[in-house]
Amino acid sequence: MPVPTEHDAAPEAERDPVTGPAGEGSEWAPDDADWLSDDASGSLGLSAAPVSTTTEFFDGEVDGSPSSSTSPVAPSKGSERARRRSVKKARNAKRRAKEKRAKRLAPRRRILPRTAIGICLLLLTTALAVGGISAALYMNYAYKKDRTEALVGGLDRRIARGAAKIDAEATNAQARIQDELAPLSKLAATGETLSNLVTTAAPSLWVVRTFDEAGASTVGTAFVVAADAQRSFLLTSYDVIRAATRAPGPAVTLRQGTTDMVATLWTWDETSDLALLIVDRPSLPKLTWGRPTDVRLGTQIFALSALGTAGGAVTQGFVADVSSSGLQHSAPLGSAFRGAPLVDDRGRVIAVASKSFAPLGFVSDGVWFAPPIAAACQKVLRCEADVVKGAGAQR
Repeated sequence: MPVPTEHDAAPEAERDPVTGPAGEGSEWAPDDADWLSDDASGSLGLSAAPVSTTTEFFDGEVDGSPSSSTSPVAPSKGSERARRRSVKKARNAKRRAKEKRAKRLAPRRRILPRTAIGICLLLLTTALAVGGISAALYMNYAYKKDRTEALVGGLDRRIARGAAKIDAEATNAQARIQDELAPLSKLAATGETLSNLVTTAAPSLWVVRTFDEAGASTVGTAFVVAADAQRSFLLTSYDVIRAATRAPGPAVTLRQGTTDMVATLWTWDETSDLALLIVDRPSLPKLTWGRPTDVRLGTQIFALSALGTAGGAVTQGFVADVSSSGLQHSAPLGSAFRGAPLVDDRGRVIAVASKSFAPLGFVSDGVWFAPPIAAACQKVLRCEADVVKGAGAQR
């Protein structure tokens, strides 16, 4: 029967499966022993059972020794070191395997939680993140919307202010332009001024038709200077009715639109190129006379003819000279303008148009001489203080 040794006498709790009792220079812990029994023993062929340190002998006596006995055999140092190296390698291999497996599972464990609570926390975090992003996007949208509405609302006000400013600037510019054109408007009448002059004077203008000494038709203009309840008095150019001053002479007719009437040649003044016609037509509209003091060098004047589609025609010019015998002007004159009134810009008669009046003894072309309206009171009209009272002495 085997004899117990020192190793057999040690308690089980204090023995190491490989190296002996714990604490006798061993580097192992109890967990290492279990790992060795589960893993290293299988891979390295080591048994977890205690290693027997006894040797059995056959029964009988050998050389006088007892027939059967056991004696302790100590492990060699070389085998001990080999076993330790093998265990250390196995431990390192297991550690590396664990690290490799941990690295392989780490990404999945970091991303996907392994519990329901973790999944709930992940969903909650995702919901909070989505809500925060949505809130930020909505705030950005609301901010931009408010800015846009503010800009659009303010734009309407700015447009209104800009339009008002433009209108004010336009009004000021027009006023400045009118101020600059004021001197020019005195030199050249506008179309409206000319139209108004013709419209105002047309009821007092009549076309004179007769014949000259050679029997050719001649025309001119006559205008009403006075009228009473029985008849009306008209002035014209002596040059137009000269042939009618001789007896027998051609008849003198007046026309206005579609109205014709025969006029009586009452008197004339060949030196002033004036003649007076009387018609049995009461209260014809007459033209107003201007004052001689209103006529000066540079005054703008207009010649009004009765021959025109609008009831008359008009030309304009300026007074080139003023003298006691007449005035000189630059208004163009045609044959139908002979005997026409020369008026100022307010339609007041200041002279009578003539193409043959020559107070200086010669006739000029382009710049004409005209007898002032006051000259009619010398022979052909009877006046008191420049007011026509009737016709002059009949011839």
